[in-house]
Amino acid sequence: MNIIIVDNEVDRTKKIAESFSEINQQEVYYFSLNKLYKKRQFGDSINWLEPEEGIEDIRTEILIAVVHDNDSSSWETLCEQLKELSKSTFVVRYSGQYQDKLRKSNQEWISRSVTINEPLTSQEARGILNYFQCQKRCKEKCQIPAILDPSKQKSKFILSALAILCQGYLAVHPETELYQQLNNLLGDVSQKTKTTENPEWWQQSFASEDKTTLTEKITGEWEPEALPQTVSKLLDAIEGNESITDVKMVEAAYKAIAARLTSI
Repeated sequence: MNIIIVDNEVDRTKKIAESFSEINQQEVYYFSLNKLYKKRQFGDSINWLEPEEGIEDIRTEILIAVVHDNDSSSWETLCEQLKELSKSTFVVRYSGQYQDKLRKSNQEWISRSVTINEPLTSQEARGILNYFQCQKRCKEKCQIPAILDPSKQKSKFILSALAILCQGYLAVHPETELYQQLNNLLGDVSQKTKTTENPEWWQQSFASEDKTTLTEKITGEWEPEALPQTVSKLLDAIEGNESITDVKMVEAAYKAIAARLTSI
């Protein structure tokens, strides 16, 4: 069976297709700007090329179509050409700025934003494939994967709060660029340095009754990617009740957190 990605943003389409192409024994295509591409492997090198036969290269049923919400018309055009091969296709929609309100009844959606910087992981692609293979066999016993279940998608509240604390810390340390910018506006704020170096200043923002550690919460919000060491180092210091005196450590953690939040 085949999988096809439909999206007129070529680079994003290719990255999503590559996530599915890592799964063995699946024929993966992508359709972008009215052109069909298919994976071709030459030794260790993988290329995406236009099949000589065009749409007619697809000879067996398409199991899954992963379609960008803005490009539904492109999928409809494809269906007219594929005819019987697309009649029982499971369609999964996605967006670069996912919101629950986009989801309509009887539609399957990837329940997070999918971007060039954060396409699907191979694990998420495998979860989607396994789910629809199960649906094909027997609809009632299939467990929906987290990537398709909006109730399992996590907010980034803790991560955003940590970013704000990093900004506050950097704003009162004279060796940072942020301090220089604020000092010109607000005057000397370095008297707050000792306050922000106290681990309790960081801990009080994350106090809660549950037993989940701060590291576990941040790791959960960082998924599906692995938590970088720059952030782990800061979290270890906060949870270990260590004085936060390493300004470069906080700067490095803040840059990683800001980049992660921007990519979401």
